[in-house]
Amino acid sequence: MRLLKVLLIFALGAMIRTNAQGQSSQHQVYSNVAYNEEAGDLIGTELELNLQGKSATGQLRIYQGSCADPIAVSGTFSPHEMRLAGQSGILGKVEIVGAIKAGELRATVRLALAEKPEFVILKKIPKAHCSN
Repeated sequence: MRLLKVLLIFALGAMIRTNAQGQSSQHQVYSNVAYNEEAGDLIGTELELNLQGKSATGQLRIYQGSCADPIAVSGTFSPHEMRLAGQSGILGKVEIVGAIKAGELRATVRLALAEKPEFVILKKIPKAHCSN
């Protein structure tokens, strides 16, 4: 009986550890931001992501010169598709639909105040250009 209890404790511990590892958060940054040396401007789109299981949260930044104000986004993530949404006081509703593959995020970004959606290819980078 004592051996059975010990085995159950080890089995339960292994299950908890496996589940915790499967649910650990992954922080990733994807960007196409370029620095214009002549003007000293940052131009482009950047998405900081925290992926945990099937959920994703993060910050979208659209650089148009200097460090951009972050737009909080959240939604779902799978190996085949990511869907995020958020709200900006200036740009209105924000939607991002795409997928991550081979170190790239290919997505369509829809801004409520923009004339049309924009397709972006963002490469994985070690850290955000600007962070708050």
